[in-house]
Amino acid sequence: ELEVGLGDPTGPTFTPLPADGAAMLYPGPQGGYHVYLQVRARGLCPNRVVYERRIREPGGAEDLWYQIMKTPFVADEELDDTWVLSRSDTTFVCPANESGVATHGRDLDLEVTLTEELVPCDLQAGLEDAPRTLSRTITIHPTCADTDTVCQQSTDIGCAAPP
Repeated sequence: ELEVGLGDPTGPTFTPLPADGAAMLYPGPQGGYHVYLQVRARGLCPNRVVYERRIREPGGAEDLWYQIMKTPFVADEELDDTWVLSRSDTTFVCPANESGVATHGRDLDLEVTLTEELVPCDLQAGLEDAPRTLSRTITIHPTCADTDTVCQQSTDIGCAAPP
């Protein structure tokens, strides 16, 4: 079981994604923009998880953005037998890898995949049915803050499409 939601960059807070997929874009340290994602998982070994995110055009196959990292999960304080990221993840949304693609104010598909990365001692501990993979695709609607004209209008470092 895998839920994808929004989070807080300071801790393991999980907030369900709104029905309209609204996700605020925040400026990052290298000039791009990202959303703070949080995931909640059940049914996998939380110690070594490969965490992948892909952003695509709705129904598309090519990645506009792709990120992967290995990360441990921590126990979810709200639900028993579930795990969350130790702090929310910065998933970059814009600028996209493909030029001419605006990301602000429109729907995008976000695919999140969690895969256990097991070592021999895990198998000795009785995890013979592993590694397991959980995957979920949702629609997000990234939105720039009303006051962030760089995000809304810049074709160099913002989320607007180049001319």
